[in-house]
Amino acid sequence: MSTGDIQAAIPSVDLTRPGDLALIRTAIRNEYPITDDVRKLIVNQMALIVGRDDSAKMRVAAARVLVAADSVNVKREAIQQADEHKRMPDKHLHLHAETQAKVVIHLPDNGR
Repeated sequence: MSTGDIQAAIPSVDLTRPGDLALIRTAIRNEYPITDDVRKLIVNQMALIVGRDDSAKMRVAAARVLVAADSVNVKREAIQQADEHKRMPDKHLHLHAETQAKVVIHLPDNGR
């Protein structure tokens, strides 16, 4: 899948511009109708940009698109689970666990 595939599907989008990636992110957040094929193209292309683009601005813009897509997926799954719980409350299993996470951030020393 290439940039050309997406631009064929969405001709007005320029995937070399962070502003156009912001438009894609907005479309995803607002759940504009996007076909599954185009959605797959977008996710794959954003992953490529995050992993390979020389511009930090482009990598961040692509990562934001991926986060928006994941957020929509999580929201949809929560709605689906709630609907399932309403249909079959006796078969719904609740698992609750307390977990702790350790976050380590490595910052550059910059000679200090």
